[in-house]
Amino acid sequence: MVRKELPLAITFITGGIVILANFLAPAWFVQTNKDITVWYQIVTALFCGLGVVNLCRIHGKKVSQKREGWPFSVVMLVSMFGFMLIALYVGQQHQLYKNLYNNTIVPLNATMYSILVFYIASAAYRAFRVRSAEATILLVTAAIVMLGKAPIGEAVLGSWVASWTTWIFDVPNTAGMRGIQLGATLGGIAMALRVLIGIERAHFGGTGGE
Repeated sequence: MVRKELPLAITFITGGIVILANFLAPAWFVQTNKDITVWYQIVTALFCGLGVVNLCRIHGKKVSQKREGWPFSVVMLVSMFGFMLIALYVGQQHQLYKNLYNNTIVPLNATMYSILVFYIASAAYRAFRVRSAEATILLVTAAIVMLGKAPIGEAVLGSWVASWTTWIFDVPNTAGMRGIQLGATLGGIAMALRVLIGIERAHFGGTGGE
């Protein structure tokens, strides 16, 4: 019983302090909120350390047993500890660390996103099939936006493509994004309240509402 009720009580008290510090801002709550933020950073660092240990355990076992793909595990471990040691020795603001980051992580990210282009194109092809009125509107809107963003679109069809593209981004796109953000915000508030008052208990290993 204590294993569940004590974490729920800590969650409720901590959440209440954070809410009061951000909305009512009494001095004691503000200072306590700062202390909670420091502890949050400490716990986050501990979890990152736990993640490093878990990666070393999994990939180290893979390398020692020479399982399929073990050279990639070696590259991952060398890269991880290499970046960690360089950051600890010279700091993240040093030019050496920045050069390594800009010449390795950034190109790898660009490569990963460029691969995703093919999946996005495949999904767009399936979504743009004219099967209903909504799909037709989506197809026409996407075609206008793509032509408006490409230099050849305005050169061939005229300036109206760029004007329509700007209007689509400013009016329907902005309205849709605001609706999505409002819905996500309300959902986040609802979930936060469920966790705060103890209704949502999935983080204890069970199902929500237990």
